[in-house]
Amino acid sequence: MDVPVIVVGEPSLWRAIGFSLVAIVAVTWVWRVLDWVWFSPRRKERILRQQGFKGNSYTLMRLMFGDIKENSMVYAEALGKAINIHDPAAPRVMPFVHKTLQQYGMMNYFNFVVCFLFQGFLQ
Repeated sequence: MDVPVIVVGEPSLWRAIGFSLVAIVAVTWVWRVLDWVWFSPRRKERILRQQGFKGNSYTLMRLMFGDIKENSMVYAEALGKAINIHDPAAPRVMPFVHKTLQQYGMMNYFNFVVCFLFQGFLQ
């Protein structure tokens, strides 16, 4: 009975080691990208909500573009309206922030307005 003996210099062993290293690097890279793109923002959102903050939730649609689509629609709507000299400037200058604060309210800590918005990959 012949028993196969693995020699250190055999190409199949080096190929298996190389494949294993490539697989480990690929899995690590995929995990880091998933953590950066999905898990970390969701974790931050959960922590902010536990602290009482309100805002738009992080979804797959907001993964790439954030609130930019909604921001541009609200901005175009605000530019289409006439403004009087006695009207407040905030709805015209920063319509998306104004709408978000109207929708979710504001938390005031030391006179700083606090809310969170998703702007694509950067929160």
